[in-house]
Amino acid sequence: MTSGSVFARSASTGSGASEPSGGVAAEIYDTIDVIVALIVFLLVVTPVMHNFWSATDPGTRALQQGMFMKNLAMMGGAILVAYFGAGPWSVDWSVRRT
Repeated sequence: MTSGSVFARSASTGSGASEPSGGVAAEIYDTIDVIVALIVFLLVVTPVMHNFWSATDPGTRALQQGMFMKNLAMMGGAILVAYFGAGPWSVDWSVRRT
């Protein structure tokens, strides 16, 4: 995949819009369902969009490796939320308590 392709631009726009909206949806809707969808999304998108191992330019390689690690960190946080729940500030928590 070349960085100037139409697919790369549309995929980047789609993933850039879905990550924050997934976080907001996790606070509003059923947390587990949204978080599992976000984890699956990150599992699929991360190696496709940030394949640093195929970059030849050292700057591009470092940038893509950083973005790859960022997605792994987001996936780790999502796994923690999926396991422990959204916490007392979420809508799920307040609905369950009433």
